[in-house]
Amino acid sequence: MRSIAYSLVLFFVAHLVVYPVKAQSHYDTLVLHFAFNSAELRPSETDRLIHFLHTPVMDTLFIIGYTDTTGTVTYNNRLSRLRAKMTARYIQGLTPSRLSVSAKGKLDPIPGDDSLSRRVLVIAPVKEVGRQRDAAIAADRHPVAASNPHSDTISDLHPDTVISLSDINFDEDTPNLTAASRLMLPGYIQRLRRYKGDSLEVDGYCNSLTPITSTKDPLFQLSIKRAKLIYDFLIEDGFDPARLSYKGMGNTSPRNPHPVTSEEARANMRVEIRIFRK
Repeated sequence: MRSIAYSLVLFFVAHLVVYPVKAQSHYDTLVLHFAFNSAELRPSETDRLIHFLHTPVMDTLFIIGYTDTTGTVTYNNRLSRLRAKMTARYIQGLTPSRLSVSAKGKLDPIPGDDSLSRRVLVIAPVKEVGRQRDAAIAADRHPVAASNPHSDTISDLHPDTVISLSDINFDEDTPNLTAASRLMLPGYIQRLRRYKGDSLEVDGYCNSLTPITSTKDPLFQLSIKRAKLIYDFLIEDGFDPARLSYKGMGNTSPRNPHPVTSEEARANMRVEIRIFRK
């Protein structure tokens, strides 16, 4: 019996992935896509841009243009800058925020379809945008705002560590743990007890092949419910609610941006825990 218990402990330790995080700012990011060899904003993209900029004045917006890998470096540098400038020109009519425009050419292409690489990123610091959006979300009784008043405070800080709950997976399109995950979760929670004195943010993710642009999107709501499920398990285990928060992350930072198998898609449906040391 002792050898079996020892083996189980080793198993849980091996699957509890912990990786340090360098201090960095946190952002809201909108990805705008362009047609081949074009810098013109399409109507569908301008609609998404207007929605992204619906809040009052933002301090600074960062606009970064990219291309696919077709063509010369010189040509792509020029095209990516033109895409960024055209986006900035459109934004100037929507907000008085300061704009920082840059271009990356064909650097950092996205694997798969070239159309995904023909893009502009519009980036806004979460600290400036998040509080205003949280107020609007709270009015709609969004689960994060209504049930989790500490989330905005914690999110403005930088985590010392991020823990990925490897092999804790969910049934597709549900906040329900798979049968195997239900058996494994108590072992993960036991390993997390070492962080009881720290502040923890539970982040839930979903799998989606298209960008999620609204917090009201059912998939975004699903990511919140997944985070809340793990949050509730931690509360039941005796973690201090004042030191816990949970948050939906939609389909940001997928482990597999272009999943082919069900296993790859399931890996995107995950929970990560951000640790903020005292």
